[in-house]
Amino acid sequence: MNYHGILSNSFHMYKNSPGLNNNRFTGPIPPSIGNLNNLSWLDLSDNQLSGPIPVSNPTAPGLDNLVTTKHFHLSNNQLSGSIRSQLFNSNMSLIHFIANNNQLSGLIPASIGSVQTLEVIRLDSNWLTGDVPQKLTELKSVNELHLSNNNLNWTYSRSLRNELTLLRVSWDMSSNSFEYSDIPAWFTLPSLTTILMGMTQLQGEIPSGVFQAQLERLVLSSNRLNGTLDVGNSYSSYLIVDLSDNFITSFTQSSGYNFSLK
Repeated sequence: MNYHGILSNSFHMYKNSPGLNNNRFTGPIPPSIGNLNNLSWLDLSDNQLSGPIPVSNPTAPGLDNLVTTKHFHLSNNQLSGSIRSQLFNSNMSLIHFIANNNQLSGLIPASIGSVQTLEVIRLDSNWLTGDVPQKLTELKSVNELHLSNNNLNWTYSRSLRNELTLLRVSWDMSSNSFEYSDIPAWFTLPSLTTILMGMTQLQGEIPSGVFQAQLERLVLSSNRLNGTLDVGNSYSSYLIVDLSDNFITSFTQSSGYNFSLK
């Protein structure tokens, strides 16, 4: 069944539907969804929903009440306004918070770091500004973090290397407004499978230790990287690399290896 129009406050009327994603719903997300205490999966992606993500107040519920829900999928809508700090709390069981391709603005609330169960966070392609909260990078179960195409700042934490050691992580922070920085030490972690940081003001030489065996994709295009590129001898034969639009002057690799640059 394909639904359209305003999403009803009587949310129980959709209980027999396999999903509410990929429909033609318009208007706001009804705060009454916050009354569905046994909801395990909320998928409203790929609609035309607008307005803020509702949180509770003295007269109405909100999505912060859904402490047993494991999935918030809100991507590809027209949601706007700030992500309220109240949306997240330490009692939640949330695994996925996916709200990419909207019009969300303002800061990423530090309270997102209180949801220790989070594994996937997608806030890419919004209008978010300000600093990436350190508590976000301290989440120990996150294996995908997508913050690209916003207007974020980030001061690389010296402790980040220790915080990510045990994870297999995909990072996408490309196209933001980070301050100029050398390649941070955590780039050499053996846990990283994907690093997407094009247009993030990186500068200097790329350490050979970045090219670890588990790394599958490295995109550092449109930065200010320079000097000699030394890829070492540990990289995977399946590695995809994009270093275009930088200032790298020479290339070296260990004998017996056939890394090629395009």
